[in-house]
Amino acid sequence: MASKLPKPFSPNAPVNQPCAIVSDIHGNLVALEAVLQDIARIGVKEVWCLGDIVGYGPQPLECWRLAKETCSIIIKGNHENALLPGGGERFNPRARPAIDWTREALTAAGSGILEEIAQLPLQFTRKGILFVHASPRDPIEEYLMPKDARNPGKMQAQFERIQQYVFVGHAQVLQFGQAGRQQAVAHVGIEARLDDADAQGGEDAGFGAGV
Repeated sequence: MASKLPKPFSPNAPVNQPCAIVSDIHGNLVALEAVLQDIARIGVKEVWCLGDIVGYGPQPLECWRLAKETCSIIIKGNHENALLPGGGERFNPRARPAIDWTREALTAAGSGILEEIAQLPLQFTRKGILFVHASPRDPIEEYLMPKDARNPGKMQAQFERIQQYVFVGHAQVLQFGQAGRQQAVAHVGIEARLDDADAQGGEDAGFGAGV
């Protein structure tokens, strides 16, 4: 039987403490452990994950188990979505073999892991702040890049879908973009792609505290 998944908080739950937001772990256990150690060191106890726990890296099972143990909220990224039937068809030639291997590894591990992943939500809202993996318009696939700040049509479509702020991962950049109506997109950044300069976490590790 599949184990119990983290449950999103009520949108109206009181904010009693800071939280850290992680994203794009991509099967890199060393980086995930390093970032979680940093989070613990600064005294933050609440951790939320914006998806892509798996994909590319060699330890998807260990990362999934650790994320479930430490994150009170987990949402679905495009790599989790690619594990499901019909998923991954749009992946490039580099990513497709990695997700196929990841699917085989998690299936072999049993314990209903793919069933758990299928249940992950695409987004959640806390105190009017939206959290998604990719974008408000397309929570799974769409990239929001720094150059999109010069694309009013694309950004308007995003801001129409949020009250004020949205936190995203996926694009693998650290940035903060603001609209004139006091709306903003905050990128969590990237935590653990194996081709990062700092695969241990450190300066490029993606987490933010204080939401």
